[in-house]
Amino acid sequence: MPAVAQKISSLVIPMLLSQWSAHPIFFKGTPKLSESNRQLTIETENAAGGYVYIFPKPVAIEANTRLGWKWAISKFPQKEIRLPLKKSTDDFAVRIGVLLSDGTSRISLPGNLQKALPKSLPLSYVLFYCATPQEDPKMVCEVSPYHKNFVNCMKKASQNKESIAELPLRDLASAKNLGKKPNLKAVGLWLFADSDNLKTRSEAQVSDLVLSNN
Repeated sequence: MPAVAQKISSLVIPMLLSQWSAHPIFFKGTPKLSESNRQLTIETENAAGGYVYIFPKPVAIEANTRLGWKWAISKFPQKEIRLPLKKSTDDFAVRIGVLLSDGTSRISLPGNLQKALPKSLPLSYVLFYCATPQEDPKMVCEVSPYHKNFVNCMKKASQNKESIAELPLRDLASAKNLGKKPNLKAVGLWLFADSDNLKTRSEAQVSDLVLSNN
């Protein structure tokens, strides 16, 4: 049977190691994930990959659906981000990814991420919010150099814990032509980090992840 999407007022994402599954990328190692004081710390050293939380039920993504979180960056893998991104410089201390399905199209991914999702809701898009070390008016949402259905949205971050709130449907549509009324469901979140291209290291803290329609 097709998975029925839930309409939410607020969905709080657990900051518990037991609720997140590791998904390495190829043979590039797996970032280290640790839990403390209701926050997750993700660290890399010349590695790329992440951890996924699958929602108990898919969530309908509407125009007013917001993703909120707090983050702080202890170590950026590079001091400056330049657009457009290239494969050789596509490294971030953390990316908070929204896993989205349109119910039909299916993107190819390494590992077993697609197998973890309901068959009726294959992964169609990944929208990443990427922590960047500098503010730049050109820092917009753009298609990833690795996959046409991955979108990277640049968000300034620092060593200080900061609150962020964004509209996933708006941001995905700014980089992809989705039509007037896209029917998308969020099936989970992907906490991703990488420092493999530049062969450096990174460290970031994430907490207070909430998906809401408030």
